[in-house]
Amino acid sequence: MRVIPVIDIRQGIAVHARRGDRDRYGPVQSCLAPSADPLVLLERLHAALGCQEVYVADLDALEETGDNLVLVAALVNHVGGVHLLVDAGLRSAADARRLLDIGVGRVVLASESSGGPHQIAEIGRAVGFEHVVCSLDLRQRSVVWGTAASSIQSVDAVLTSLSASGIRSVIILEMDRIGAETGVDSHFLAPLIQCHQGIEILVGGGVRDIRDLLILRDIGAAGALVGTALHRGTISREDLAILAREACHGPAQAGSW
Repeated sequence: MRVIPVIDIRQGIAVHARRGDRDRYGPVQSCLAPSADPLVLLERLHAALGCQEVYVADLDALEETGDNLVLVAALVNHVGGVHLLVDAGLRSAADARRLLDIGVGRVVLASESSGGPHQIAEIGRAVGFEHVVCSLDLRQRSVVWGTAASSIQSVDAVLTSLSASGIRSVIILEMDRIGAETGVDSHFLAPLIQCHQGIEILVGGGVRDIRDLLILRDIGAAGALVGTALHRGTISREDLAILAREACHGPAQAGSW
């Protein structure tokens, strides 16, 4: 299972996300880096933790107040061998191609910026499904859409629709849990992952430590988006090595969920 660090950017600096309440995000304070400079933070994530894949959210683009495209381009070229997944509020194939053209590894098509599964599928077909990952942004376990009245909110139903359309990779992002260190929502996630094994499912929100990562691995998640736990040092490079070693073991007993 992959551990994917998160860098949220607003007005050129990395900020600390908490429960999706963006008005209250402040500059990130990380044990890994001396400042909230996203370039420095990316360097340290790679050097200190060996991360090869990083999720970047351009909050200005998501909120339609501007963008950090120049900074994203700099991040793409800043550390060799690190692939970026970028959420920049994409609403069209042209938006997606703009990011892919500057070297972004995969673009994130987020439900909160979309009118529904059909729009996500159309963009995926236009740019190639291998270049996209869909993010299902949840509140209280229901999918949040850019045009809320237009689409189904059941995660199971949306996953079924996306899989049928050709989407191969999905993030289940529980915004209520981002930065809150509440633990992962395994009772909710486990049956979804079990029922949709044809899709790569990544999970974001609530990860506190190595125990949560092991739980996600054991219920079949392909990866975890992690921010706060890395910045606070409650997940270390040694923990990531443990996760890699434990990969050869069988799943945990159901009671450990």
